[in-house]
Amino acid sequence: MREYVRDRRVWLALSGIVLLGAGLRLFGLDIQSLWNDELHAWAISAQKSIGGVVFLVALQWEGHPPGYHMFLHCLEIFGNSEVILRLPSAICGILSIIWIFLLGCRLFSWQEGLVASVLMAFSQCPIFYSQEARPYAFLILFSIVTVYYWLSIVEHLQSNRKVKVYTILVYLLSSLICCYLHYYGLYLIFLQGVASFAFYCRTRKDVVCLGFIYAALILAYVPWTACVWGHLHGPTPNIPLP
Repeated sequence: MREYVRDRRVWLALSGIVLLGAGLRLFGLDIQSLWNDELHAWAISAQKSIGGVVFLVALQWEGHPPGYHMFLHCLEIFGNSEVILRLPSAICGILSIIWIFLLGCRLFSWQEGLVASVLMAFSQCPIFYSQEARPYAFLILFSIVTVYYWLSIVEHLQSNRKVKVYTILVYLLSSLICCYLHYYGLYLIFLQGVASFAFYCRTRKDVVCLGFIYAALILAYVPWTACVWGHLHGPTPNIPLP
């Protein structure tokens, strides 16, 4: 067990940082009314069915994949107030403080992990996106998670150890969420795939493992590939939402 896991002071410090960061993200969620982009996201998600949401996003009503709008559609059962729509982003922002600490510990040590958590907790940009009904706080969180588990996979490959099924499944899920949240998430996963095959694929077993992972991601993203080119290069239609 690593030293920072056994040290209560580290976890107490992290708990304090998380509590303060949570306060900054949860305070005043309803002070300002929904603004233009938030209203646009809500209008897209307020269709009668998930299929209707996906159809509108596919028609370039939004320059992102449909994952976040599908989530907002499911959230409608709890209401559509400012707090309800923004609270999931705030929760993702709070969880990002914890996950950036874990990533810092994996890459360096608990000292760097605490510094990273402080920066995440008190920087203006993460706080802003944690109080907005948009996909960016989700993207920050799941980008950190997918990097954490990607590092675990390549570390196992480097040391010629078997990658745990749990690690692969969590990586697949977090990567797929990233891809369907934002095209930057898709780009991140693409870069991880390229780096995996370029630098960590040394044996036939590595080829099989990585091939399974990225083949599964490609198959899961196939339903949306027809819309990617239009989103990246086509104009958004200037007609009112149904």
